[in-house]
Formats: sequence, C-alpha cells, structure tokens
Amino acid sequence: MDSDQWWWAVEELELNHQHLRKLHGLERLVNLRRASFCDNELSKIEGLERCAALEELSLEDNRIAKLENLNALRRLTKLDLGKNRITHVEGLEGLALLSQLSLEDNDIASLSPLAKLGSLMELYIGNNRLVALKEVQQLKELPKLIILDLSGNPLCETDEYRQYTVYQLRKLKVLDGVGIESNEQLSAKERFAGRLTADALLERLGHQFWQHVRELDLSRSKLRELDALHAEGFCNLRELNLDGNLIAALDTLPRLSALTVLRLNNNLITTLPPTPADSGRAGGVGARGAVSSVRIIGGDGDGSGGDGAASGLCSMCSLEVLQLGFNQITDLSALKLHALPHLKILHLQGNEISRVEGLDSLQHLRELVLDRNKIKGLDPDSLASLCSLRELRMEEVGLRSLAHFGPLPLLHALYLGGNRIAELVEIDRIAHLPALVDLVLANNPCARKPLYRPTTLRKLLPLRTLDSREIGPEERERADLLLTTDRPSVPQQQVDRLTGNKVPLKLTSLNFELMSGLQGGGGGAEALGAGLPHGGASGACSAPHSAGPLGLGAGAGAPARIGVARAVLGARVLGARDLGRPGLGMGP
Repeated sequence: MDSDQWWWAVEELELNHQHLRKLHGLERLVNLRRASFCDNELSKIEGLERCAALEELSLEDNRIAKLENLNALRRLTKLDLGKNRITHVEGLEGLALLSQLSLEDNDIASLSPLAKLGSLMELYIGNNRLVALKEVQQLKELPKLIILDLSGNPLCETDEYRQYTVYQLRKLKVLDGVGIESNEQLSAKERFAGRLTADALLERLGHQFWQHVRELDLSRSKLRELDALHAEGFCNLRELNLDGNLIAALDTLPRLSALTVLRLNNNLITTLPPTPADSGRAGGVGARGAVSSVRIIGGDGDGSGGDGAASGLCSMCSLEVLQLGFNQITDLSALKLHALPHLKILHLQGNEISRVEGLDSLQHLRELVLDRNKIKGLDPDSLASLCSLRELRMEEVGLRSLAHFGPLPLLHALYLGGNRIAELVEIDRIAHLPALVDLVLANNPCARKPLYRPTTLRKLLPLRTLDSREIGPEERERADLLLTTDRPSVPQQQVDRLTGNKVPLKLTSLNFELMSGLQGGGGGAEALGAGLPHGGASGACSAPHSAGPLGLGAGAGAPARIGVARAVLGARVLGARDLGRPGLGMGP
C-alpha cells in the first residue's frame, strides 16, 4: 500500500494526552470519520477543514476559547468541547446534522446561538455561567431536543427551575440525568400555563421601558394570570386589550390607575358564591336575598389588598370604557362598579345577568349594552340614576314589559329587539322619554300587530327611526289620519291599504245582482250607498232622482250594474284623505 492509500484508508484517529498545541498535516485524511484530541493543549480549532467526512469530533479538556473553522464539517453529528475556555457558542450554524453537543465546564452565559441547531437531540452544558432562567426559552425552537443537562449553572438554584424547564421544553424526556414523567409535565403545565411573565412581555414589546407603554394588546394569548403587569412602571398605560383569554377572576387584574379602556370580552370571568365574611357585611343583598361577589385580591369586599390599597378592577379609578361581554357574570352588583365614577361605556352582553342593579353611581354612563342576558323586567330603581345615558341595548333578554325605563332624560337610542313584549299598550310606558329618536322593537309579538307602526309613531312623537327604518312625514301623516279620534271612521279595506295589508277584491255575478238592487227592489244598492262614507251612492251617480237611490230604474239592466261596479271599485282605490271629504263624487 503506498502512502496516499494509507492516508485515505484512515477512518478513526485518537491522539489523547499527547500535549498537542496545534493540529496540522491532516489534510490527506479525507475519509476520517471519528477523531479525538482530548487532554491536550490546543488553543484553536484548526487543520480539520479538509476532513469533510468527519462525523464525531472530541476536543475535550483543552484551552480552546472560540468556536471556529467548523462549518466545513457538514457531516458532523457529535461534538465534544467540554472543559475548555469557551464563552460564546457562535460558529456552529453550519452543522445542520449535529445531534449531540457537549459544552460542560466552560464559561458560557447565553444559549441563544444554539436555537439554530435544528437536529440537536442531546445537549450537555452543565457547570457554565447561565444565570437567568429565561435562557431556557432559547431552546424552545429545537424540535428534536429530548436530553438536556444544565446542572451546576446558577439558574438551577431557582426554586421553580425544573418545573419551568419542563413546561417550556415540552418534548424533553431527561433533564439533568432524571427522567421526566407525565405527571411532572402536567404539574408544570398547571403552574405556568397562561402566566404573563416579564420575559414574555419583553419578547412581545422588544423593550423593558414600561413607562412608555400606552396601549397593550394581549388578546387571544391564553392568559390566566397577569404577573408581569403587577410590576412597577405601567403608570402611563391607557388602553389594555385582554379579549379572548382565560381570565377567570378580576383579582388577577393589576393596579392601573391611569387606565381608561379595558377590554375583557370572551373570558371566563364569573361571580362566586358569598363567603361568610361577605354575608356579614350585608352590603350586596338584593331584593331576592341573594349575595354574590367577584373575587378580590386579599379577600376584602372593598377590593383592597393587605396594605389597604385598592387593587383589581376597583383600582382603575380613571376607567371610561369597560367591556365584559360573553363571560359568565350572574351578579351585576358584585362587580362593584361604584368604584368607577368616570365610566362612560359598559358592555355586558352575553352573560347570565338576571337583574339590573349596582349602577347607582354611574352618573356619567352614556352607553350600556345588556344584550343576550336573562332580564325579564326592570326594577323601579334599575336605571333611575343614569342621567347621562344616551344608548341602551337590551335585545334578546326575555323582556316582557317596558316598565321602569326612566327617567333617562338624554336617552336617544333604545334597542329592545327579540324580546317578549306582547301588547302595544306597553309603548305608553316609554312615551315619557323626551329625547328618544331611535327605537327597535322588531321580533317582539307587539311588532306583528296590524297597527304597530302607526300606534308607535303616534305615541312617540320625537321618534325618527323605528326598527332601523326611517320615519318620513308622509308615514307620520297617515298614522295621524288612522288614529285621530275626531275624524270619521275609515272602511277596513282602506285601513288595510294604509297599513300595508293588501286585501284582494273579487267581483262575481252574484255581487253585481246584490249591488244593483235587482233583488229586493234596489235594497242592495241602498245598503251599498249607506255604507259609503259622506254622501254614499247618491254622490257617486248623477242620474235623475226618480231612477232610485243609485239612478237605476226597473229596466236599467247591465249598464246600471256596470255603473255600480265602477262605484265600488272607485271606493277601493280612493285614498283615505279623499274619502274623508264630505260630498266627494266617485264618478261613473
């Protein structure tokens, strides 16, 4: 075998404990697969650029301080660099097949460069300088990592280190040499799932200058607790969006005294059964004797913590907009809205509220939404103090009566569609609202009454829109004509036409006989003439008086009957206003 063939035949090389200070002359080892240079005095990684077939490389216990000249080793799967002087782990990006990496006993302080090693399955990096527990999150992007050793790092001294690591790295099977059982994974999930940590907030915002944050959108983030927002510094936060999370109680809310807009739609917020302490205070007892409360930090009914300072919702004294739609709230008074004197907009749709109460101090409230609750009626004082209310929505709540909607001097929009209001007389109960211009009663039984719109227009004179349909002057004039008591009565057929009900008119030969008076000596014609308003048949025909009430002689025949038919058809098409004029002729 010649010398070149000998070099090509070498697949494994071991030069441990040889006091080597430099690697060189290895260019011809083109088929080298495994190499070990442990316990030497190497200070640089060099001389291996031509060993492209190398799969395993061990450089443990040397003096290497920097990872370099490794990107050419594309087939490398195992790399051991323990017990060196490495401070940074840059330089491994090109090792796409690397599955096992050992970096124990170095001076590494960050794991961020390792996030690019997509094939990594085993990482041994104990006894380094990893301090922050958040460094574990750098490994979340490694889809195949199942074995991790971090023992001996300062971060392991944290009480929640193991549970936190297990929670963050869901696919991990072994941590610090100890297997991870399914119950341990479940426990970690229960402890850390849905928590807003400072690290997570930093990752979202890109900075830690909390005092510069004015708007914060945390919607649809599966949050249960807002730990990070309890930190000092959010003094200028004005708007907070927490829609679509898993927040179950208002005691998780931080103290945000400058907050003006809070959105908590589609969460799990609920009212709880009363505690003995709540029952003793007797402040939340309603007419039915029920007491409920929303959980408050510290357990005190005034929403104060142990230091006496207000917390939770009660601490947000500047709040102007509060949205709590589609939660599980049953007791409105338990929200303790009296602590929010500046509230202007309150949304509570899609809850389980059965009584409207606890709104006494909201004198600046302008918009109240209570759709899709279980409110069958209002109490006398439910809305009595809402002197600034402009818009009220109570659609699909099961409402049966319009009693106690008042006084509400500024209310201009009232939406009550999809309820159970049956009689038109109920409209009288809201006739006192002086500013009401927009009303919705669609999909109530009363809205199906024949004279529903005319009656409503007559009773509510300021109204401009009814059931999303604008009210014009002609419609209001027709309503006046139909319902004014000092005008003569209008035939039912005219009422049907004015109210939009079309009644077909069918004429038969029998009708003609009866109307022409051929049977009974013209009695039918007389009866018809008596039934026509103001002048009847006598004004509808100009024939001589001797011809009978309708100008029909005994031999009048078919022409007379046609004249009667024309008179009847003329009465069918005349407007109600013309029919009301005395002495108006109908024409032949």
